[in-house]
Amino acid sequence: MKLMICGANGQVGRHLVEACIQETNINVLALSRNDLNITERNDVFEQTESFRPNIIINAAAYTQVDKAEEEPELAYCINAQAVEYLSEVANAVDAILIHISTDYVFDGKSSQPYQELSQQNPLNIYGTTKWQGEQILLEKARKPILIRTSWVFCESDNNFVATMLRLSKSRKRLSIVDDQMGAPTYAKHLAEAIINIAEVSFLAPKFHFGIYHFCGQPFVSWFEFAKVIFEKSEQLDLIHQLPEVVPIASEDYSSAARRPKNSCLQTSRFFTEKSSLSRDWQAGLDSVLSPKEKISNEGY
Repeated sequence: MKLMICGANGQVGRHLVEACIQETNINVLALSRNDLNITERNDVFEQTESFRPNIIINAAAYTQVDKAEEEPELAYCINAQAVEYLSEVANAVDAILIHISTDYVFDGKSSQPYQELSQQNPLNIYGTTKWQGEQILLEKARKPILIRTSWVFCESDNNFVATMLRLSKSRKRLSIVDDQMGAPTYAKHLAEAIINIAEVSFLAPKFHFGIYHFCGQPFVSWFEFAKVIFEKSEQLDLIHQLPEVVPIASEDYSSAARRPKNSCLQTSRFFTEKSSLSRDWQAGLDSVLSPKEKISNEGY
């Protein structure tokens, strides 16, 4: 199986490459943003047609939620326009196209976890551009797999876990939003799930293309997530004193972009395809807090 990864230096991309190395039946082409300008159609076609992959995984994304409010055109180019180029070239080489999207395509007003076909209604520019990318993928690609996930973290220095640890060194008191619910997702678990579904889709003659949800378990608020981060960090002697963590409402937290209050994703469709995958985010957090090496956060 020939597999091409776009965004190979990001949180998920790095773990995708590592997962591929463990599989002897995969020939992988890993492309970072230094190797591939995903917003240039000619570059996308040249790289893809030269390698002619069976599967393309798009792990490249503009993920800076607040900054996207100031850079909507750039966010659109990376999160939506590039998906059109990838869809076109995937069709040209008869490849499966796996694209990663986000819980932020939903408005968070549901009282239940969102299903794959739930109505999307993004609240911010980031979510809107990811939703536009979803529509392009499902309309243009002949063999699309859309995987929505949430609250991704890994060993990088630019995610919620790293931010909490950094702030704990300079602040004795932290106010964390407690009315936004979702699922932290360890990037390695997500990468393993993506490689798994890639292999299934490549081998199964009647694979069901379309939308799948994958995220960690159990659901928590950002406040609860932060509490676990600090408790585990103290046990590992990563911090010398636990900061006071104060729960606050979304309205009391100043940010450029609005966030959905319910980011929970229903994952039963994915797990009917493959049920043995790990998604325990606390086990993932243990790995992150005792890393062998740092991972960059170059999503694109």
